[in-house]
Amino acid sequence: MANDMWAVIAGIADLLRKQRNALRSGDFPALGAASAEITALLERLEQISRHGDEHELARLRNLADANRILIVAARQGVHAARERLGAIVAAGVQLKTYDSRGRSSSLSCFGGSIERRT
Repeated sequence: MANDMWAVIAGIADLLRKQRNALRSGDFPALGAASAEITALLERLEQISRHGDEHELARLRNLADANRILIVAARQGVHAARERLGAIVAAGVQLKTYDSRGRSSSLSCFGGSIERRT
């Protein structure tokens, strides 16, 4: 049973490293697969032993915490990219101008037509 526990711990550590590499490279499809595998191994670890090696469990916790920070940063980056893309799309649809008092007004680019002279 102890060997089984060490194999599970090693598997979790390996998956956490893979998850970290996927986060750093932006490989989002790999993240979903790694997360599901990590969850399954954590459930298996819980079934195997309630009293694991504290040093190894602390090491796993540190790896998971480092990944958590990267996951939060990746989520913020995706959110910022969506906002920026929205602003780029809006820039093609309308023009925002400001008067001398700093009040903004928008001019729509839709609805106009081009007249062709012959």
